[in-house]
Amino acid sequence: MFREVLLSSLLLSSTRNILAEHSAEYCASRGDHSSDRDSACTALRAPALDLWWFGPVLSGGGYCSEALAFTEALHQSVRKLKITQHGDEYNALFFEGLTKKRRKFLQNHMKTTIDIEATVVVCHSEPGAWNPPRYETTLCPPAEDALYTIGRTMFETDTIPSEWVNRCNAMDEIWVPTEFHRQTFAAAGVLPTKLVVIPEPVDVDRFTPDLAWPKNRQKLLHRLTGRAVVGCVIYNVQLVGTMSYNCRSTHMNSPINLAVPMASGLVSPSVTHQMI
Repeated sequence: MFREVLLSSLLLSSTRNILAEHSAEYCASRGDHSSDRDSACTALRAPALDLWWFGPVLSGGGYCSEALAFTEALHQSVRKLKITQHGDEYNALFFEGLTKKRRKFLQNHMKTTIDIEATVVVCHSEPGAWNPPRYETTLCPPAEDALYTIGRTMFETDTIPSEWVNRCNAMDEIWVPTEFHRQTFAAAGVLPTKLVVIPEPVDVDRFTPDLAWPKNRQKLLHRLTGRAVVGCVIYNVQLVGTMSYNCRSTHMNSPINLAVPMASGLVSPSVTHQMI
């Protein structure tokens, strides 16, 4: 009964918009307007929840980066946010490499006190770490009874480990990042009613094409290619620091592919491939 409350309150920016749309559709689709359901959907407008996020926030890696992105987006959308390291070992080198702002954010929210009876708990890890864990880690969900428990996890094959099924079904809800995961988890035996697709969050203020090129990018590309370029779309970012652009030229509307070394700042791109 709390899904509509959660989906209305748990994310900012683009991801929060997705959840808000999901919530509106969820309430609008209810044919039965009983008092319980009306009150639950009314709670969309004024949620008063604490959020306790367990995840490998001090470890580095994929689950870690996702947990950091979620919690940084969520902390202004809930009454209180508590963060607890979970599901992996502490990596001192990783933590020391974080920005001062991010270290302070984690330290502050790890000290937060919450009301467990008004708390949504998120266990963000592979399900083998969930209570009871298969290895030494913090207990998630905790021993105390939380208001609602959510597991956030994924598995990039066409099924999941068999022992995950009962662990997932013990949660109130399971968040997976894509429709592919929803289908594979359901096919493996996780109850479909528990599965919700919550896409991975992206900081669109930091990761934006507008920061990759100067404002006069069209003039720069014209000078480099000898053609008037009408638009570019980033289509690949390589680990070595090369950003690739797929552009259109006004000359016969032909595409131009550019590879731009970004490691030491913007340098002159070279035309790597051209099709007329």
